[in-house]
Amino acid sequence: MRTNGRAKVCLPVAGKPVIIRQLETFRAVGIESHIIVVGYHAEEVMRTVSGQFSGETWFAFQPENLGTGNAARAGAQLLQKMAHLGRVLVMPGDEIIETNALRRLMKVAEHSDADLAFMMADKAMEPSAGRVIFAPSGEPIASVEKFDSAKCQLLSDYFEATERAGELTAEDALNKARTLIGPDNKIALALGELYDALHAGHPLTRDAFMGFFAPDERFIQLKSGIRLTSEEIEKSKYVNVSVYLFKADALFEMLTQLTSNTAQREEYLTDAIAILHGDHRYKVVAEKLQNKSEVLAFNTPEELDALEAYLETNAPVQV
Repeated sequence: MRTNGRAKVCLPVAGKPVIIRQLETFRAVGIESHIIVVGYHAEEVMRTVSGQFSGETWFAFQPENLGTGNAARAGAQLLQKMAHLGRVLVMPGDEIIETNALRRLMKVAEHSDADLAFMMADKAMEPSAGRVIFAPSGEPIASVEKFDSAKCQLLSDYFEATERAGELTAEDALNKARTLIGPDNKIALALGELYDALHAGHPLTRDAFMGFFAPDERFIQLKSGIRLTSEEIEKSKYVNVSVYLFKADALFEMLTQLTSNTAQREEYLTDAIAILHGDHRYKVVAEKLQNKSEVLAFNTPEELDALEAYLETNAPVQV
């Protein structure tokens, strides 16, 4: 974001910090208590929020940035100490959600008695977001991060190429990784020691590949036992926009099963869908955004400028 050391959630959008806009929306739909997970820039976030929401807000500290699931864990630990038994809305602090979308999610959760209700969007709206996977019967069974899907595709391509041609040059192998994964720091995260070998100029042979990865790592293995290829994942028409409404007991149980066994070595909150679907005690439902403006986010200064321009001319719908 090139923020000169400022917390992203404290950046003003059309004259108001993002986190304040979010908390005002929560208040408008009847959510009166908030736990904000903080880490880096904790003091700035706490100072920004406490002026307007001091009596209804608690802060949970996340010592290391170990993923969205790990952040949710930090907040949930405080909820458990409070013996909270109601529903729990979990979402990033840097998203702006319209009240009508949030109310709709709350109604869907209540009417379906869902243990987890989450929001999704057409893939064209957020092409880099995690893919929502559905069972043939129509219920959501997983959300797979784009990075994990790309890693599976890369490993599958490596497996097939070394089977067909015997080996790939290091340059060809890295170029394929750059096309699918992106910059070298992301490739290193995905491939680990294999990246070091390729970066040193060693060709990718079948033996070399098998020395670092098992054949099954070409697939995403869900807790329910379902195995997905990257092609199956990318057929999904919908993406996860990171707005979750849990029953508290489902959230707490899910976190006991959440691991960092992911492509980015982080705990993904997106894994909550597969974990709860795989446990037949729980019901998971999805609610679709009606338009892109219902959940707005930004990752670059240019996107922030566009978001400000939108908000200045199109006030979020309040229902």
